[in-house]
Amino acid sequence: MIIDAHQHFWRYDPQAHDWMTSEMAILKQDWLPDDLAPFLKECGVDATLAVQSCGNESDTAFLMGLAARHDWIAGVVGWVDLCQRNVEERLLYWREKGPLVGIRHQLEDTPQLFETADFHRGVGVLQQQEQVYEVLVRSHQIEQALAFCQRHDDYTLVLDHLGKPPVTDGSPGFDRWSEQMKSLAELPHVVVKLSGLVTETSLGRGWAEQVSPYINAALNILGPERLMWGSDWPVCQLRTDYKEVITGMAPHLEQLNSSEHQAIMGMNAQRIYQLKYKN
Repeated sequence: MIIDAHQHFWRYDPQAHDWMTSEMAILKQDWLPDDLAPFLKECGVDATLAVQSCGNESDTAFLMGLAARHDWIAGVVGWVDLCQRNVEERLLYWREKGPLVGIRHQLEDTPQLFETADFHRGVGVLQQQEQVYEVLVRSHQIEQALAFCQRHDDYTLVLDHLGKPPVTDGSPGFDRWSEQMKSLAELPHVVVKLSGLVTETSLGRGWAEQVSPYINAALNILGPERLMWGSDWPVCQLRTDYKEVITGMAPHLEQLNSSEHQAIMGMNAQRIYQLKYKN
């Protein structure tokens, strides 16, 4: 079974998707299940996790509605305001609506949440309800993410996109990132997504060549049992297409045994998010 553990859908809204810059013209349109389904069939992907792309519950409702109509959307990582006082009720409300398997915020753009008591309370409630929180940060914020992960160890945390490593910074950036990953590896409740790497690369060079050292390091530091593959579609299209994102993993998977391969490409996601999808 292959599960794409990180992809997005949206109906483009300039205000809600204000993170899309002028250089992201290809993203500024609707991207829906019918757009992704042919790629899944071509690449033999059985199921996906649909991840929030803007900070409101309307986005969560939208993704949950898509999951209700497409059984291959096995789970939704949505958005709920964890700072609100009735966060327990809101989380239970959405779980009753369908396969809500986690919550995420754009922490990379709202790092003040790391210093917000109500936010930490909400994360604690989320973990008490045994739901995943996904940590979305850039490489220069990993120290904050590490402190956050050390504080919240009652349930699984997922670091998105390998912490958006400094792929274009050369050896100093790689060495710094590697040490940060070693610190995260000491926290057994933290899992990492091999996703979103293509958009961290520079134009003009092969993206797979640029991210290869980071994937190899993640395999060595964290091990296959703590990694999940995700396409980050349609965002990946800023650099390449869906098929190339999945085939770009092939050289790294060849060095693994069958069970390790299956873990990264689907079984870890099924276990971590408690997905009900069956092939």
